[in-house]
Amino acid sequence: MALSFTSIAAVTLAAAAHRHVPWLIAPSAVLFAIAAAAWRYARRRTGDRGLRTARRPIALLALATAAAAVAAAALSLVRPG
Repeated sequence: MALSFTSIAAVTLAAAAHRHVPWLIAPSAVLFAIAAAAWRYARRRTGDRGLRTARRPIALLALATAAAAVAAAALSLVRPG
């Protein structure tokens, strides 16, 4: 999950640079933050095998994934210029 969010953030950042659209930096930063949170959560979970899976973090990841997909679809419809 963290790698996928990092990849989406990198593509968004590249689109901001190539299209000369600085407002795309904000969604990219949010996606990088989500990637960092997912990575930290996974690191903590793999370090302690006794932890049980909680519903809230999984629901938040699902919501973030859906929001990223909707934002990507909306951004794909925006024409530069």
